[in-house]
Amino acid sequence: MAFEIAVSCNRGRVRRKNEDVVAIGSRLIRDDAKTSRVEFPDGRFLIAVADGVGGAPGGDHASKIVAGQMLSQLEALEVGLSPESLADAARSVALQVNTDLIKKSWLRTGGAGMSTTYTAVFGYEGGLFCLHAGDSRLYRYDQEGLRQLTRDHTLREQLGDPTIPGNIIVNCFGSEEQFYLDFFRLDPLSPDSDLLLLCSDGLSDMLGDSGIAATFAERGADLGSTVHECVTAANEAGGTDNISVALLQAAPE
Repeated sequence: MAFEIAVSCNRGRVRRKNEDVVAIGSRLIRDDAKTSRVEFPDGRFLIAVADGVGGAPGGDHASKIVAGQMLSQLEALEVGLSPESLADAARSVALQVNTDLIKKSWLRTGGAGMSTTYTAVFGYEGGLFCLHAGDSRLYRYDQEGLRQLTRDHTLREQLGDPTIPGNIIVNCFGSEEQFYLDFFRLDPLSPDSDLLLLCSDGLSDMLGDSGIAATFAERGADLGSTVHECVTAANEAGGTDNISVALLQAAPE
């Protein structure tokens, strides 16, 4: 497997600190941007966005803890798992990481809690899979346009009521009740045409699907420039939250 990857993790214009983290393999990125071609000869890799939940202490620590632990435990999964066994294993890993985060939260905050969203693309033995908890998002952009592949784990989405504020998260890492992880397989990517977008709500709330799609429609061949344009547009729209963007494209063999 080989991919062209471009990421940016930006503080935005309003928040005093950045509680987002973007993971590319073992590299955790915050307040930085990277563009690279990455090869994974064994077919296993991870790219993820974790958004420390605002309004609670330690969001920056939570996102870093979860991104690091999910990586180390997913990398340690045995080979040859069926898709069904892989889903069970990934959910078991997530439950362990969630339990550990809650314990660390009690030690760090004295029970005030710390939590984070987590949305990832996981490559395993030639297949691509999504892991998701919270309201960060995974999109696919191809000849059919822009499509959101994940479902926001918010009260608005859960109840189907657009009048409910969209920032009330009902499931994420740090949840002490009924934590769950969405896990599903992704369709293969066509080189040089299909894109996968991982982002925190600092992008999706600022631009909306139509704004993101418009930015992609005007993009050039350079993924790094496209990511930069997304972040710039989100900041120009207000930049009220941290902004994480990760673009993934299959590279020609």
